Amino acid sequence: MDQYCILGRIGEGAHGVVFKAKHVETGEIVALKKVALRRLEDGIPNQALREIKALQEIEDNQHVVQLKAVFPHGAGFVLAFEFMLSDLAEVVRHAQRPLVQAQVKSYLQMLLKGVAFCHANNIVHRDLKPANLLISASGQLKIADFGLARVFSPDGSRLYTHQVATRWYRAPELLYGARQYDQGVDLWAVGCILGELLNGSPLFPGENDIEQLCCVLRILGTPSPQVWPEITELPDYNKISFKEQAPVPLEEVLPDASPQALDLLGRFLLYPPHQRISASQVWNEVSRTKELWRQLCLRRWSSYKAPQMTLGTQTWKEYYLCRSELEFRMESGRPEKDFICKAIAGHNGGIDELAYISTNECRFDGQEKSVVCTVSSDSTVRAWDVQEGTEIWSSPLQPAALVNLAAYPRLQLVVTVDKQGLIKTWKAENGREWASFSLPTSSSALQACDHPETPFLLVASAEGVMYTLTVPQLQLLSWTSVFPSSPTSLLCSPDSQWVFASTQDSDLGPKYNRLQVSSCQTT
Repeated sequence: MDQYCILGRIGEGAHGVVFKAKHVETGEIVALKKVALRRLEDGIPNQALREIKALQEIEDNQHVVQLKAVFPHGAGFVLAFEFMLSDLAEVVRHAQRPLVQAQVKSYLQMLLKGVAFCHANNIVHRDLKPANLLISASGQLKIADFGLARVFSPDGSRLYTHQVATRWYRAPELLYGARQYDQGVDLWAVGCILGELLNGSPLFPGENDIEQLCCVLRILGTPSPQVWPEITELPDYNKISFKEQAPVPLEEVLPDASPQALDLLGRFLLYPPHQRISASQVWNEVSRTKELWRQLCLRRWSSYKAPQMTLGTQTWKEYYLCRSELEFRMESGRPEKDFICKAIAGHNGGIDELAYISTNECRFDGQEKSVVCTVSSDSTVRAWDVQEGTEIWSSPLQPAALVNLAAYPRLQLVVTVDKQGLIKTWKAENGREWASFSLPTSSSALQACDHPETPFLLVASAEGVMYTLTVPQLQLLSWTSVFPSSPTSLLCSPDSQWVFASTQDSDLGPKYNRLQVSSCQTT
């Protein structure tokens, strides 16, 4: 304890007092939780042991609070944590109105990453709530207070207490006395936290366990064995009965929330625990959306970034690809209305890839037609008017499935490649085929490099060879073996001066290579 200088008191929990302190030698600011032992013969409290064990199991994760040290002090011991400025409960409490969509998404994203990491390490937190989600001075969210956490038994054979989780965030199976449960209790709590962020106040603020169930039933309706077959096996199912209530649509409960947020909320707040969407599943879906967004718009990439782009107030941030619908939504805090392009008539194939062909890909002001091109599972290339939601043209059925496309808005060209390695260029205005080139093997990546003077196309084959072709003629300029016998991904720098190639090595992780464009344009 002599290593620290106490700067002030932060608060008091069930098992100790928390102080803000500074390490004397390093100057690092930390949070010290002093845990007193009432009687030495009783040993360390179970909750403190669980917190130490859980944090040691999942140490060094950016979305879980870091336990820096544990040391004895007097008739007790001290836990030293990294210092966090605030918590999510305080953020919500002091907000003048519900948080804007961008804030909700940011906090939810960090929460999901932390929960997914815990669950991947078989840790169930069992007390997720805004007060246990700490916020750093830079806005980073981290999961804290693992006093109720347990190492989860995947076979479901272990019995646990149902007296866990703060009541407002307690899953229905716990309220019905379940002794066998899994990560679903955390996923329900995540849904409650998401609802609170969208609403500005808790969704289910029950005064006691019975009132808590009533709060849930008023919104989600009365659970039945048809909806939740396992409910009849829960210990307290027959101890109390509720009148039949129909569920209330979530858009009525949270009228200001976006359809996407409500859809995700509904996938967390499900009675059957095994039907709740997992944190990793949500994150995987978000990652796929982000990857398509990268292909569509800003083309973000690690340490080689273009100058900051100034966007309009109406900026395409997310989109959804459906079987018969291409839907775009704006995100600018709380827009007055969403721009929706839907009901694309006559399209029976699922949309696999898409790219803007219009120059105003990042801003829609209604003055210029915004056009997107797609390749689809029905082996066609199509162009769409985003504003009208109508098809401009469609190519003939191609001999093989199309697997990728790239666009040159300045030249009004689209380039496609099929699974057999046949590359074609198309005129964006009318869909007329311009030129073609056949690779010796299938393609693993396409990358458009729209250089102002000499536009060119980079193509990586499944054998790890990178080809450089002229555009629009598709004449071979050069080829080079980047990663022999390995599928390769490509990314051209915004100034078209560098090409970044990567491949996944099963043993050593990803490999990267950087090539100068000028060297790729000569044989």
